[in-house]
Amino acid sequence: MAAIRAQSPLEAISGDPAAGALLSSKALLRASALTANAPLGVFVAGADGRTEYVNDRWCELAGLDRADVLTDGWVRALHQDDAERVLEEWTAAALDGRDSAGEFRFERPDGSVSWVEGFASALRDEAGNVLGWIGTCLDVTARKEAEEDLVRASEGFRAAFDNAPIGMALVSPEGRWLQVNDALCKLVGYEPKRLLELGIADLTHPDDLAATVERRARQLEGSNETRIEKRYVRADGETVWVAVSSTLVRDAAGEPLYTVAQIEDVGEGVRARTALAEAEERFRRAFDDAPIGMGLVRPDGRWLRANRTLTEITGYSEEQLLELTFQDITHPDDLDADLDSAARLLAGETRSYQVEKRYLRSDGQTIWVRLSVSLVRGADGEPLHFVSQIEDVSERRRAERELKRLAEHDSLMGLLNRRRLHEELQRELLRLRRQHRRAALLFLDVDKFKRVNDSLGHKAGDEVLQAVACRLTGRLRSTDVVARLGGDEFAVLLLDTGDPGDVHRIAGELAEAVRRTPVYAGEATVDVTVSIGVVLLSEDTPADADALIAADNAMYEAKRSGRDRIVLAPQPS
Repeated sequence: MAAIRAQSPLEAISGDPAAGALLSSKALLRASALTANAPLGVFVAGADGRTEYVNDRWCELAGLDRADVLTDGWVRALHQDDAERVLEEWTAAALDGRDSAGEFRFERPDGSVSWVEGFASALRDEAGNVLGWIGTCLDVTARKEAEEDLVRASEGFRAAFDNAPIGMALVSPEGRWLQVNDALCKLVGYEPKRLLELGIADLTHPDDLAATVERRARQLEGSNETRIEKRYVRADGETVWVAVSSTLVRDAAGEPLYTVAQIEDVGEGVRARTALAEAEERFRRAFDDAPIGMGLVRPDGRWLRANRTLTEITGYSEEQLLELTFQDITHPDDLDADLDSAARLLAGETRSYQVEKRYLRSDGQTIWVRLSVSLVRGADGEPLHFVSQIEDVSERRRAERELKRLAEHDSLMGLLNRRRLHEELQRELLRLRRQHRRAALLFLDVDKFKRVNDSLGHKAGDEVLQAVACRLTGRLRSTDVVARLGGDEFAVLLLDTGDPGDVHRIAGELAEAVRRTPVYAGEATVDVTVSIGVVLLSEDTPADADALIAADNAMYEAKRSGRDRIVLAPQPS
């Protein structure tokens, strides 16, 4: 494992393996404080792919100490069968300009293996260059083990059914054959396709038909009668005596689903019945005891069965769920996509599907779940029910949102940062070109701020900056954009405000709001003023970087003119 070395995502794009660190030490400390006790692994990597930070949960999943992980030590944690694929996916994501996601394994030093669902998002500067990566690792070992247990149980049931030495069948409540094995076909002399076109009554000897109909009616009504000896008429006209042992399977609401029938020459069947019962018990245990939500759902969406974990996720009891459909508890905004995926599965266009969507719990809360769905069909190809596996991923979603907020906002006062301002400015310039409207960009700098830091200290300086931010946001509309560019520099994007007189008036009101209210920093009172550079935006503004430069230049002109001034940048001719 230690010998694995793949080209990092940034090297693949820029050829520069030393493209710079992702976050400052202060930001890394803040990320550490926010994610130290997170329930999922969190990592921060530089642009060259070298790890700069991992939280305790990541180290637990990988089985490594933090000192062993930093820089490129994390590669040792990858399972040898997954390492090449993970590194290739990360490189491809960087080249394609997209997030990287996938499932893979960590192999711990003690030989144990953990499955994780990894997600990594590239952070880029305004020029599109990769600054680094930030991502999460969610432990999905329980789901993977549950999937393997369910597959083994299902395969065991199918193998016991198909390979049984006696006739086996699934029969509908109406008496139609739903699924038959080879032994039954040989016993009655019919090909499987032909047999599935018939019902129980078509094979039953005329003298035994009335008793068969009466016994089946009693069984549907709840009779415990499970075994009968009767005659079948084979395809060649011969009569064969059989012993039919049947078990009626009902859903949780007590409605009949199908009958499992064992059909054999009299005296031969004990071994097959035991094998089938054991296979059904294994399937039941894999379903009921799974650590993730499990449900059986009819093609029309109604729940047939739900395990305990699913009831905990949704807040509904199994009895309540069986009165509902999955559509009833799906968030309206997510329903169309889920229905489309289910329709394609029913049509045979896909074998399964996975989606993340929202459920509406019984207590009114909205939760995010990861849904994995497959379809069980009868021997005739008709859909019987969906098998749904449901995991609650709300905590992971919340952690990802917080990481995104941290990447886009100033840590001191919660304003948008320079990177996010560029995005908002680019979006606004596109809108101006489409709608032929106007806006304005203000560049503000706190006058003589260095004196505050030097004389009163950085804590007082922070209090001054927070007070200025409060004055600005308190005067502006909720639709306007306020950002901190760094240090003592702020920017304001005034939407749908392009008249020079209106813009100058608003800039003056902002300057006055800052000027007229002294700031109390510790025991000192600080009089604060700002110098403001203004640039008017229109459909002709060439680019967001040009607009910021023009506003910055105008602000410095205000400084040179004596500070506490407003200067309007000249419009391009």
